[in-house]
Amino acid sequence: MYITSTTEDKELLSFMKKGSAKAFDFLFDRYYTVLCAYSQRFLSLEEAEEIVQDIMMWLWSTRKEIIIETSLKSYLFKTVYNRSINKKTRDNYKKNKLDLSNNVLNYRFIEDTDLTELKDLRIHMEKAIEALPETYREAFKLHFFEQMTYKEIANQINVSSKTVDYRIQQATKSLRKSLDYLLFIKAVFFV
Repeated sequence: MYITSTTEDKELLSFMKKGSAKAFDFLFDRYYTVLCAYSQRFLSLEEAEEIVQDIMMWLWSTRKEIIIETSLKSYLFKTVYNRSINKKTRDNYKKNKLDLSNNVLNYRFIEDTDLTELKDLRIHMEKAIEALPETYREAFKLHFFEQMTYKEIANQINVSSKTVDYRIQQATKSLRKSLDYLLFIKAVFFV
């Protein structure tokens, strides 16, 4: 068996099925980088490398039983695609589940707050808002208390939506520094 860099995938796969580690090395070198790059369209580099390594190891461990009816290249790309999408879907599901758990904890924290605490919080929040620069304060109040969109605020005060976005971001950042984060969330959304 003579293997070169121009040996066709079918031949390499055939040699690999007979136990040729050299054929596997050629396939690995031929596809590893490009498959990682493809998987990176969906995942981080580290996750992509892990998936491609798993697929290549699976290819080696099942080499005697594997039946590929398309080209090896198509088969590998399809497998990388499926595993990448499955991982991304699982990760998104876990993240959403974690976000939901955090929201439930925050709501419980809010429910445990008594009326006196909320009144004190409101006073503290009002002082913090009044300490903001006038342009930040105006944009913040219109967005959070009047429920106006950035575009509506921009039209009302004759600035761009990006300017409104910047002012609200700066106001929010300043208020987070002035108030404890959870108290800030309580004050904005529940007072």
